[in-house]
This record gives sequence, structure tokens and C-alpha cells, in this order.
Amino acid sequence: MLFALIAPAADFEAVSIKPSPSGVRGSGYNLTPGRLRGKNQALRDIVQFAWGVQGFQVTGGPAWAGSDHYEILATFPGETNDAERKLMLQRMLADRFGLIIHKDSKEVSGYALVVSRDGVRFGQAASEEHSLVMGRSATTGQRTLTATSTDMAGLAGILAYALGQPVGDKTDLAARYDFAMEWSPDETSAPLSKSGERPEPIAQTGPSIFTAIQGLGLTLRPQKIATEIIVIDQASKPSEN
Repeated sequence: MLFALIAPAADFEAVSIKPSPSGVRGSGYNLTPGRLRGKNQALRDIVQFAWGVQGFQVTGGPAWAGSDHYEILATFPGETNDAERKLMLQRMLADRFGLIIHKDSKEVSGYALVVSRDGVRFGQAASEEHSLVMGRSATTGQRTLTATSTDMAGLAGILAYALGQPVGDKTDLAARYDFAMEWSPDETSAPLSKSGERPEPIAQTGPSIFTAIQGLGLTLRPQKIATEIIVIDQASKPSEN
């Protein structure tokens, strides 16, 4: 079944879509009260953001859906919540890009997060205040992950982002925990680029993400993971502003 939208919703007050300037660097979204700005975004990136999924969960569509990039500025009432903004984006994609999608599920190569033989090396959360932050160490340049009051599903989700592949929580750990890890990203532990390729390898200065997770008493085991995907069935280049 093909569809462009999933539920009635309000539209953005105004939307501007322009091709990204040649040579522009960086990409992402900037959200302020009443305004959403997307920088250097391909159609697949916008679909990923609008449905709240990861890059490996978006497939299909014409070649330009991953190669042509756009600058987007949308305005909306200040009291609009995140779910409403996502529906506005979905409606905008249907209107301006003629987007038609369908959802599917298939098994793709990924990892199962399991407890190592000797058990975990972190304790249950000391408080109920939850945070899960991935950053980069200013001293070593390594990737860092600091978690407080986080469950294993949350850890699996951020590992999936770091690896660019699905990660399923198979730990059977039901509580919330505090832990931290640090690793050097390499070509096997970095998200796919916009062209669908891995970045060039970088020099290793510390443990890989696989070694770092073992330091927590966990293991990433290669496994096929059933994953919901969004398939772009139809799209056209955006209409003029």
C-alpha cells in the first residue's frame, strides 16, 4: 500500500526550499521557537528526519534523492510539538516533492547487543535523571558516550547510529544503568555518507567501538536484524517557492 501521509495535520505557515550553494560544507537542522532550518539536506535526509528513523532505514527513490541537497526554512506556530512538526514535514514532502512512500520490514545485516560471558561491568542508575550523550573528547579526539539512567534499548539505538547499521537489544537487562565508554571511530564504525559510502579510514588512537563495548561487559554479535524501513516509491524535484 502506497501513501504520502498518515494522518491529517496542520501545514507549516511558510516553507522555502532552495538548492544548496555549490561547495557548502556541513549539514543538519537548527530548531528554534517557530522556525525549522535544514542545511544541505538530501531528500533521503529529510525523510529520515520527518519519520524519526536512521539512514539505513530509508531506501528507494531516484538517484538524485541522495545526491541533490537543499536548504529548507519552515515556520510554524510556537506551541507546535515535535510530533506535530514531523507530520508537517511529511505533508510538506508530499506537497513539494510529490513524495509517496510505503513502510516495510526486512532482515538486514546488523548486530545483536548481548551480555558477555563474565557479565556486565556497570551498575544500576544512581538517579532517575536520564541522559545519553555522544560527543568527542577534547584531549584525545576519541568518540565518547556518557549515559545516566539509560536502558539497553537506548544504548542499542545510539550504537546503531554510530555504526550505521541496526543493533538489536538482546541483553535481557530490564533496569536503567549508568556507564561511559570511549572509542576511535574507523571505517566500520561510522555512519554512511550521503552517497551511501563509508568515509576513509582514520588512524586508530584508541579502542574500536567493538572493544570499547566489551569493556562494559557487552558484546556486539553480527546478526541479521528485522528492521522497519521506509521505501521511497515516487518523488520529484521540489516545486518552486
